[in-house]
Amino acid sequence: MLMRQKTVHPTPSYLLQIPADVEEDVDGNVISYWIPGDDTVLQISSYRRESGAQASAQQRLLARIHREDIEGAQTLTLDIPNCPDVAAIRYIDNDEVTWIIAYCVWADLTVFASISRPGTESPSAWAHDSLQSIRHSSN
Repeated sequence: MLMRQKTVHPTPSYLLQIPADVEEDVDGNVISYWIPGDDTVLQISSYRRESGAQASAQQRLLARIHREDIEGAQTLTLDIPNCPDVAAIRYIDNDEVTWIIAYCVWADLTVFASISRPGTESPSAWAHDSLQSIRHSSN
């Protein structure tokens, strides 16, 4: 069944498509999205670069893997049109929560996204689809 979608602009720098019935919570610069009755959560934050060189998506992802001591991660390929640099992994943590984490990097913007779901089942498709719908506002 096709879900009704809506476009949201977490910041003026980027947008994404999410299901129309999604709930939202803002905690600082992290925005969480979920659908009532579904235990999958999509969380997104971003950083706008005003000057200097941008770290690559892969560099950012490797730093997070080392910082959080992530083991057993599988590389994911995400199709995010017009995003020149994407890196993502899927893993199950010690609490048996399944995670997908991704960095989407443009010259002036980095978006970090995580999708989580308790257990070892894959997160719900709506969150993955929303992640792949991320667009830079100027693109």
